[in-house]
Amino acid sequence: MARIILKHTLIGLAFLHKNDIVHADLQPGNILPATSEIDALCEDDLKQDQSGQDHYPKPLTLQRIDGLEDIWAPRRLYLDQSLLRYTPIDSRMLWKISDFGSAFLTQTPPKAVVTPDALRAPELILGGVVNSSIDIWSFGCLVYEFLTGDTLFCVPKLGPNEEESGDDDHLLQMNDILGPLPEAWLKHKWPRANQYFGPNRERLDPNAGQNAGYQQEPYIDEPLELLFEKNKPEDMDGTEASVITSLIRSILQYDPSQRPSAAKLLEHPWFQD
Repeated sequence: MARIILKHTLIGLAFLHKNDIVHADLQPGNILPATSEIDALCEDDLKQDQSGQDHYPKPLTLQRIDGLEDIWAPRRLYLDQSLLRYTPIDSRMLWKISDFGSAFLTQTPPKAVVTPDALRAPELILGGVVNSSIDIWSFGCLVYEFLTGDTLFCVPKLGPNEEESGDDDHLLQMNDILGPLPEAWLKHKWPRANQYFGPNRERLDPNAGQNAGYQQEPYIDEPLELLFEKNKPEDMDGTEASVITSLIRSILQYDPSQRPSAAKLLEHPWFQD
């Protein structure tokens, strides 16, 4: 199923990129299964159930606690109702990319891109040309996530004054999981790099100077292959795992120009099998 979802996502990306559209918000919540035969149903079949049965929660009655009833507020809150029974989970599955609220044309990139933190390409952190390759980077992260159930990079949501700390942590994870960051980035693009790397690229504890007499070893993430081996599906053998990690590495290139296009990825044997 993961392979079908990923392949359909690639088909969608190939179409978008061919038309110079960058999605910019490719994430699991924006990749949705298509419903089947739903257009033939009448409103009574699809309307929100209010019976309060176990499988359909009762709507909640709301009341404003500030007493300002003249200001708009919903009177009742209806919980989401699944359409899963209209979604074929078999060979007829069809997956679609949704939510184009952050999409843009390649020729007119926005000043800020809203890609989820853990799925950001490095150029969204350090600055650089923004184009369809940011979607490809996100897709590479999703290959790992859909097959393991875990995110490849763990970037916690931080407050507005802690964004630099989150960016630094993300870059360090890239360095550990994918391989050494380019030297030019450490010298010219990442102004805080010397807090984490010594003159010979040795890892430093950035808090060492704040704790007199206490030296802590910096945390280093395991490389991609070890992470995938620990988290891969039980029914996936070592040969296929090696193919997957090689595929992910081919996608998550630090240089955007070296990342394969969606159309090129569709030719990969794993998607053709």
